[in-house]
Amino acid sequence: MKKLISLTTTLIMLFSLALSLSVPKKPILADAGPVYLYGVNITPYQENNVRLEKEALSIEFEGNKGPFEESVYVYAKFVFVNKGEKISLKMGFPFGISRDKGNVIFPKDVVVKIDGKAIKPETITSETSKYDPWIYFDVLFNKGETKSVEVSYTAAPLGGYFAYILNTGALWKGPIGSLDVEITFPYEAKYPYFLSLKPEGYTVEGNKILYHLRNFEPTEDIEIEFLPEKFFAKIKPLKEKADKTNSAIDWFNYALSLFPQNPFMAYESLREGGFVGGYVTDTFKNYVLSVIDKAKSLQKEGSLEYKILDAIERAHTEVFPQFEFALDALCKDDTKSWMIGNALFPFESDIDSPQNKLEGKMIAYLLEYKVLTSFEENDPIEILPSLHKLLNFADKYFDKEDYSNSVPYSPLVEKLVAKEPDSIAPFFMECFLPQVKIEGSKVYISYILPLSMQNALKNPDNMEMRNDNIESYFEKSVPYSYTVSVNFSSQNGLNNFDSIKKQVINFIRERSITGEENIPFKLVNVYLEDILNNLTVEDGHIVPIKTSFDCTQKIEDALKTSEDEAKTLKVYKSRFSQTNFESMFVEPALTVLNHNRDLLENALENPKIEFKPVSSTSNETVQHENYAVVILSIAVLLLFALLIVAILKINKMKKLS
Repeated sequence: MKKLISLTTTLIMLFSLALSLSVPKKPILADAGPVYLYGVNITPYQENNVRLEKEALSIEFEGNKGPFEESVYVYAKFVFVNKGEKISLKMGFPFGISRDKGNVIFPKDVVVKIDGKAIKPETITSETSKYDPWIYFDVLFNKGETKSVEVSYTAAPLGGYFAYILNTGALWKGPIGSLDVEITFPYEAKYPYFLSLKPEGYTVEGNKILYHLRNFEPTEDIEIEFLPEKFFAKIKPLKEKADKTNSAIDWFNYALSLFPQNPFMAYESLREGGFVGGYVTDTFKNYVLSVIDKAKSLQKEGSLEYKILDAIERAHTEVFPQFEFALDALCKDDTKSWMIGNALFPFESDIDSPQNKLEGKMIAYLLEYKVLTSFEENDPIEILPSLHKLLNFADKYFDKEDYSNSVPYSPLVEKLVAKEPDSIAPFFMECFLPQVKIEGSKVYISYILPLSMQNALKNPDNMEMRNDNIESYFEKSVPYSYTVSVNFSSQNGLNNFDSIKKQVINFIRERSITGEENIPFKLVNVYLEDILNNLTVEDGHIVPIKTSFDCTQKIEDALKTSEDEAKTLKVYKSRFSQTNFESMFVEPALTVLNHNRDLLENALENPKIEFKPVSSTSNETVQHENYAVVILSIAVLLLFALLIVAILKINKMKKLS
């Protein structure tokens, strides 16, 4: 029974783990922003004969005038008629929380009145249902009595989205007799400020939207999508100018204003708790992309403005369907580098010499992703070159606010900032000294590597090191060394030893320089030429010229280069001091460099590569010993067989006598 329970528990755990890995994670809103509140119609706690005769609902978007950065003032007056016997009825007014539960900000200035007299309701803020938090109160109805209940409060919408749940109104006796709704905006209720609204059946009057519904059975909720006041105030004059002039440059400026400062990153206000990520329709997305299309159609194809608009559109629409996240949606898979390259493609001809500051900025914004991707893909070869280019571009083209406001977030880089240097493979491969073993016509070059370096080599994006003479693999047992074997048995290798040696050296050298996926080649190339040039052929066998050779000079050169790199980065560190740019780019690179210097200094303590030949003589001796063992074993078996035969004959003779 215990075994059955244990097995069941294990299966449940495995199923839970598989489920947690297979279910896609929803985006998490940052702690800095409030989670929005719905408005939800008043609801009874138990069955009753009370009818909601009239409801007058006012929803006023106050912008930043209220207690929240974006505030909505809600006032609702309900008139109830008791169609049954006398009853003391518990009523609840749920406020609801966001679709992604998080920090629940209770509404401000909650006021409840019964027949004009203010009461103090009870509150429930713990999680009891999808409509939390609640207020609730008791109302006594005599038979046939009519009472009014007023509820008002100020809530925080999710940027450009607010919902008022009507469905709970269906819990009263019969339909709602009359429902009058007035929604008031700080701007005229027209597109694109006012984006969408359901249910249908409303009218628009200036900055107001009105519903007049009779004998209403709620089947839909009020859901409003609009542009946050601060955002709309920023883009409104640019839109008006573009509409008036219809010029290419004005539409370009308007299109650019619809995106964050770094137009390839997620909408910033999403992180602060609102805006694009809160929308439930594609209305805003479709509007923005229509503006991009309009602006592009007015530009000369191939112009700088066209390139910029094209790159922004690619970043928000290619591969990933999450328009609001753009390149921030990049996850660790084989499309990441391709996606960044795709967004950089329009600037390909200008990447070394931008036409002006604006293009330089755009390229720098994309280089930020290239550097972070190199960190996240554990690509030590790509990090420093991309980082140097980024620092150079940023120094030339960035304004002060770019150093903090344009930088994407990377959890891996945050680990590096927290001084976890072994998250990334070292930049300088000279710190890894291999051991060399010779067996027959094969040379084995083996490295004992830290986990970060193993992960870098195992990255599926890396080129496989394999041809007629070379093969690489990880040992399957501890210490899991990475081994590269060079085989001289093919193509009459020993007769053409020097020629094959040169071919192997050139093959590794070329691939360590060209291409991006070259980490294995970069590692092996550091000492390969020295290793192979220390080998020769004698009497038909590969032997080392020296039993070891000293690598001090190469290690010291790498150490000097790493110190120079650190000095350069420290200059940039002071220049970008106390900005996100410093913490997300310069600090992590310095952390890896410092760790790399430690590894190089450790290598200097024993800077020799040792050769361990297995001589042919010893091989022949082993073979001879093996033959001797086989012959001896056969002889023993024959003697044993003869002994058995002799014993059987003796026994037979005894029986006959």
